[in-house]
Amino acid sequence: MVYRPSSMVLKLNLQSPKNLAIFAFALDRGDTKMSPLFILQSPETMEAVIEKLEGLLAEWLAPHPDHFLVDIKWLPGNKMQVFLDAEHGIKIETCVEVSRYLEKHIDEGGWLGEKYILEVSSPGMDSPLKVLRQYQRRLGRELSVVKTDGVKIEGTLKQFDEQGLELESVKMVKGKVVETNLHQIPFTDIKTAKLKFNF
Repeated sequence: MVYRPSSMVLKLNLQSPKNLAIFAFALDRGDTKMSPLFILQSPETMEAVIEKLEGLLAEWLAPHPDHFLVDIKWLPGNKMQVFLDAEHGIKIETCVEVSRYLEKHIDEGGWLGEKYILEVSSPGMDSPLKVLRQYQRRLGRELSVVKTDGVKIEGTLKQFDEQGLELESVKMVKGKVVETNLHQIPFTDIKTAKLKFNF
């Protein structure tokens, strides 16, 4: 006698945090045993994909020492954002080149599945500063710094190192400087640091 599957059961295998497999089982009539019909492997985990992208970008950046990686974000909807910068600003043509370079490897490896969105761009003028090399470009510019305790300090970026930065703030009365203060702010005390725009 040949038994036909009476029901189809989907079961998620979450035993491994690195892989998510979807199993479909056929339950034969009169049989309590289930046997797998097929396995669908999901795309790579977020951490694994970002690590691979960082490796690829390191290879691309090696012959381009004036360029650097700022951040990589994986957003809902399988959207990957890569933010790059350069000592004198990054060009659109460079973003296009890097995007094609990454897409080739993503598609060949199937890291993000068949449907995904990849964006390669500069961080944007109003985005928080994240890496030291961004501060180099902003020396002499006005920054708005929000500390972890909520205190906001605005001033000109005078200098910085791996430990923190120095801002110079001025108090003006009737167009004249009446007070100047230097603020030494450790990076560990900074929640966000952005360029200040005076409109």
